[in-house]
Amino acid sequence: MHDLYAEARTAHDTSMQAWDIARHLYARIRQGKVAIVASQSASFLPCLQKQWQRLMRKALQERTSTTNAIYILEISCQVAHMQATRFAIGAEAYHCDVAIATSSQFLQAPPICQTMYITEQLPRQTYHQLTAWMPKNCLVVYYDCHNKSRH
Repeated sequence: MHDLYAEARTAHDTSMQAWDIARHLYARIRQGKVAIVASQSASFLPCLQKQWQRLMRKALQERTSTTNAIYILEISCQVAHMQATRFAIGAEAYHCDVAIATSSQFLQAPPICQTMYITEQLPRQTYHQLTAWMPKNCLVVYYDCHNKSRH
């Protein structure tokens, strides 16, 4: 993992991780493609999409509650980008903005992304293999009991 930024975050279950990733993704999605390593990708996707929809509704409510034209324009652009964001399960989902897969799936088809979220504890070698194809200065976000010596 050379020249990557690492961020450790805490969320103890799938729904908390999905909520935290959705909020973090709100700010990061314009940076480029995103990969999410989840032990159960099929069950993680609906949780993440639910949180994403909640954030979108919150942004729309915020837009309707203001009279500041510049702020309305900013929120409108962000909501449009959120609505266009595509989620998919599987490491080979190159057409989407957010790919969710298991570590073994991503090892078979390494993700080239600007942001990677790792929601499970993995061996050190697997971390390095997963992040080897990431460009310089990208972000890797670790969840739960990840040891700082792995960064």
